Amino acid sequence: QKPLQNASAYWIGSSKGMISDKNGMISLKKRENDSLLIVSLIGYKKDTVLITKDSDTIQVLLKQDLVLENIIVEDKSLSTITKAEIRTERISSSKLRESACCSLAESFERSPSVEVSYSDAATGSKYIQLLGLRGMYTQQLQEAVPGFRGLALPFAMDYVPGAFLESISISKGAASVLNGYEGIAGQINIEYIKPFNSPSLFVNAYINQMQRYEVNIASASEIAKGWDFLLMTHGRIFNHEIDGNQDGYIDMPLFKQGNIAFKIEHSTANTEFQLFVKGLLDNYKGGMTGQHSHAVYNSDTLFMSETSTQRGEFFSKLGFMELDYSFAKSIAFQISGSVHSMLSTIGQKKYNGDEQSFIVKGIAVQDFDDHTLRYGISFLYDNYTEQFMNSDRLRTEYVPGIFAENTFSPNSSFSLVTGLRADFHNLYGMIITPRIHAKYSIDEQLQLRASAGSGMRVSNPITDNLSAFVSNRIVVIDSVLSPEKAWNYGGSITYTISLFTMPITLDAEVYRTQFSNQVITDFDRSSRIIAVVNDSMSYANSAMLQIECSPWQNSSLTLAWRYNDVWLTTNAKQQRKAMLSPHRVLSTLSQNFFDNAFQVHFTAVWNSSGRISSTKDNPDYLRFSDSYPDFSRFSIQCTWRSSTIDVYAGIENITNTLQSEVVIDGMNPQSEYFDASLVWGPLDNRTIYCGIRMQIP
Repeated sequence: QKPLQNASAYWIGSSKGMISDKNGMISLKKRENDSLLIVSLIGYKKDTVLITKDSDTIQVLLKQDLVLENIIVEDKSLSTITKAEIRTERISSSKLRESACCSLAESFERSPSVEVSYSDAATGSKYIQLLGLRGMYTQQLQEAVPGFRGLALPFAMDYVPGAFLESISISKGAASVLNGYEGIAGQINIEYIKPFNSPSLFVNAYINQMQRYEVNIASASEIAKGWDFLLMTHGRIFNHEIDGNQDGYIDMPLFKQGNIAFKIEHSTANTEFQLFVKGLLDNYKGGMTGQHSHAVYNSDTLFMSETSTQRGEFFSKLGFMELDYSFAKSIAFQISGSVHSMLSTIGQKKYNGDEQSFIVKGIAVQDFDDHTLRYGISFLYDNYTEQFMNSDRLRTEYVPGIFAENTFSPNSSFSLVTGLRADFHNLYGMIITPRIHAKYSIDEQLQLRASAGSGMRVSNPITDNLSAFVSNRIVVIDSVLSPEKAWNYGGSITYTISLFTMPITLDAEVYRTQFSNQVITDFDRSSRIIAVVNDSMSYANSAMLQIECSPWQNSSLTLAWRYNDVWLTTNAKQQRKAMLSPHRVLSTLSQNFFDNAFQVHFTAVWNSSGRISSTKDNPDYLRFSDSYPDFSRFSIQCTWRSSTIDVYAGIENITNTLQSEVVIDGMNPQSEYFDASLVWGPLDNRTIYCGIRMQIP
């Protein structure tokens, strides 16, 4: 006999449960009508235990399931939609390995909800889209701790190597108040691999035909009894110029990055401790072909861009469970901080930004029959020092806050989460943030969700719009940019059925985000001007239909249609957001062969045509069309797997679909017409790659 970690226990007829710690201990509150306890763990036979009124401490022996002996156990659930109150899509580790996933940005390739694109033709910055809104309106968490924000946003998607990831959760609608007043459109929470279940050595190496090289090495060990340690290192380099559309500009920026992180975890029956520390150096180069190798700067006939970043960050969590206090049964503390420094040269424009951020939070949890109350206090410190085009922008924020969130679950069918927080901003006064989420399960197959809530964020007009400055337009920024405020509300229906023994999950959702103020970038006022202004009339409607099924044995199929109806006030009139495809269709198909030893994953994406920002003030030969055409992308990956080694190979953008015209007046980078910011389509060329994953248990 040995203690079993990660065994789950829950009462029949209740949605509440717990996971066993390293010592195999589980402490679970028993209500008057609770009598049957289900205990389970993958690899062991499930057991149902009768708990009498007089029971205090019991021992449960799980017998090994011989059917599961000596096989690799993975997350094989068909649906990516979790059963949480908030509509959440989960990308598991097995799903992440269905594509190369060299970085967090590339991990969303097969996601119907999130789209990642290059934001311009020079800097290399990328942005995500969720509910029709850019990633700045989606709160990004690292293991439930607020992570990338502020100056990190333009390149944040490339700061996390894919090999470091265990899973990604994408929540839609106004986020939980526990994590602050941001998160207007939703949350993306990433979970790193864990020290206690990681191999002693993991190596992931990647190469493609364009001479991009990446290597990831992770090593886990128990440094003392109950103390687990994980070291993660990452290096990547791409130094080969590609000009697939033959416009004289590098399609995909050159880059190099060094990234190192470590985690320490310690847990006992009633306490948990985590510490995560990471540092990275990052560099991107773009612009005209041939110039970087000769280090030519400030020439009247050449254009280049370069961005260098130094970043250090940490977060720590300490939790105390099973406390015998009247005000809390558990208490947790979170501390996180980052130091971020970015230097960017875009043609003749220079930007230098530094940010120091610190967040501390205390959370208490208490149960009252059908209610679970989470409440606490938080404090945010943000210090910005920016220089752009010989102008200084300084800002320091101090934001203490209090919050409370109650989960009401009278039965396993209904849950209601209501939250309220009050923050006291030193620059913008009191911020009240109410949010509500409801889930109702009509039966095991049909689930209804609804949510509503407000949110706020303070814009960073330079880094939020870094790609807009890859042009010679005159930059006009309003003297007073108010905080961005919005309400988000919507809901979803998830229905799971079985048709001819084939499981099918149907999901439909509708959300609306209504801004009372949004800081927008107006490209339509003039082809000579970029105006960063307040807009009180903008809104975004988003709808999605999704089908997940297994049409035949050892297969999985996803079909999803997404519609984004986004409107802004540009050039003094309300019109659709430019450079955004209203319609997107995603199809993914996976097939396993030879007892899952060989896998094939295919992805197809279609984007509809959309509006291009006006270039009518340019001469005829330097104008873009008013709209861009629809386009499609196809990718495939094959993987051979064994117990210790995975070998994978694939092709991305099989048809080599590229935006043919990207730069206006590109051969005259000093002219008033030069503009490389109007990107609507793919810039990454057809990529043939291969890689290997090796792990020593």
